[in-house]
Amino acid sequence: MAALADEHEREPALIAFLVTASGVSLAGIGAPFWGLLAGALAALALRARRR
Repeated sequence: MAALADEHEREPALIAFLVTASGVSLAGIGAPFWGLLAGALAALALRARRR
């Protein structure tokens, strides 16, 4: 709930959660890594779009 409280970080937090919860595993790397990567990329993309 705390991760979704900040309006500017809501979408990246939700994306990270959904990718992690999906259980996707690519190249032998588990979902937690891909969730963090997806959340970080989403945060960077949204930050660049706001500028």
